[in-house]
Amino acid sequence: MKTYYLVIFILASNILFAQTVFNKNYIDTVGLGNWGSTGNIICKDNHYYLYGGYLASLDNCDAVYKRGTCFLKIDSMGNLLNTSYLANCDKDIYECTHKSLILKNNELYSCGSFVYFENMRTNYVIRINLNLSIIEINEFAVDTSSKRVFCMCDTHDDNFLVCGSIDSTYNEMLGLPDTTFTKSCLFKLTAEGAILWQKSYSFGNESDGCYSLFRHVIPTYDNGFIATGRTSDFGISKNMVLKSDSLGNQEWVRFYGNSMYRNPNFTDVIATKDSCYIVCGAYTYGETFGGLYPYDGWIIKIDNNGNTVWDRKYRDYTVGNTDWRDTIYNVFNGVTELSNGNLALIATSKNGHVYGRKPKLYLLNSEGDTLFTKIYETANPWYNPNTIIETEDNGFAIGGSGDFYDWDTINQVWVSSQRIFLLKTDSLGNDTIISDISPIESKPISEFKLEFYPNPANSEFFIDLPQGMDNDVLEVYSTTGSLVWQQNVGVGTNRIGVFGLEPGMYLVKIKGANLYGKIIVN
Repeated sequence: MKTYYLVIFILASNILFAQTVFNKNYIDTVGLGNWGSTGNIICKDNHYYLYGGYLASLDNCDAVYKRGTCFLKIDSMGNLLNTSYLANCDKDIYECTHKSLILKNNELYSCGSFVYFENMRTNYVIRINLNLSIIEINEFAVDTSSKRVFCMCDTHDDNFLVCGSIDSTYNEMLGLPDTTFTKSCLFKLTAEGAILWQKSYSFGNESDGCYSLFRHVIPTYDNGFIATGRTSDFGISKNMVLKSDSLGNQEWVRFYGNSMYRNPNFTDVIATKDSCYIVCGAYTYGETFGGLYPYDGWIIKIDNNGNTVWDRKYRDYTVGNTDWRDTIYNVFNGVTELSNGNLALIATSKNGHVYGRKPKLYLLNSEGDTLFTKIYETANPWYNPNTIIETEDNGFAIGGSGDFYDWDTINQVWVSSQRIFLLKTDSLGNDTIISDISPIESKPISEFKLEFYPNPANSEFFIDLPQGMDNDVLEVYSTTGSLVWQQNVGVGTNRIGVFGLEPGMYLVKIKGANLYGKIIVN
């Protein structure tokens, strides 16, 4: 009999699922938590699909735990509907680490690596249906070279592109030689895992070895690909962005980072509606491995020729009299472009404190100016968000993993675990409206006394005002903080014509009375 351990949790404080606040925990077996991250979130028909890693306890295995992967299906109210596990005594199974869950023809695809008990590594593409039943697993690049894949994307001709690293000079069974020649690589695959072409890349003089890898890849508007990663081919570690054509031939490459220190990896890349690209991560000014910060959130916008459109850094604030270097920590982990052209990012933040990590939401306009931020004050101090998407109701779904440390009162020991989380918000980051749009301090509106009908509305809605509220002004604000509608109102029934407003949630304010409400426009 096989036994699996998986701990799933949903963050609950001031979080909105389909306009409903909830507080739920999902624990299949207490004791050993999930061991990994979410590779991506797919939203389909108001259901959420997540992909991550976990530790499995399997009968008759030599090892106590084996590394496996899991798929999760969650409904619009946060209920866990189904899980699917993949684990095997003969091998460890690693998922691709970021944005590698793809929806195609009402089926889900993802990728990863198998590490067999002989320590030989191969790669795989997995295909499952929307009920999370595994349809097939196809291995590719099955040979003795050292390799790892990290990300997969669609291509323009209904195939897949997978990125990672490869080193043909050694394999895991023989161990590391004195000099390695590790190169970034791209594989173009069919859905069945057949390799259509394979390319590897290096960037310096290879006489003394080389090292580079790709962690993310996306398709471009001209049928090529953008890959991001890291290289130390020049003697120092640099982040990189590479553009290839449809056959993987390099068109240009750009290198980024502080030459004195090792910057964290770029964490995400997206294509924008204006045929440019956004790359995000963090910029460091100190010794990354020595604990000397700050880390500033870092966003670069690049055009299709590799030219920088804008380059922005975003600093967290400090609190108290603690060492400023250890309180400023802001790493952008995921970015998405919204339907209105704004950018939403999820960051890991210290929020001005020395210890702990919290999810922090940033909403920016298309030029990178901050519209508002929201920190999620979770009960446990260590949360690592890594994916954000815009949902069908113009809110956000945020996924990641968290580190937990609990005291086992029965056995009198501390227990640590990692768990996958899914956080669902409305378009303003939670179920309160941010009235003071500020990256430092926000004052949430906790009371919404105004009632409208119909709500949701199409081109108009109505509000009934009592005596004493004559000759006032009604204002409607968008989620970017812009005033989009204004008209005079008085006692009795008032008709508000919101013609031409984009679908989404809006804040309504009676200015003189200082009263608030929320309206959804379809």
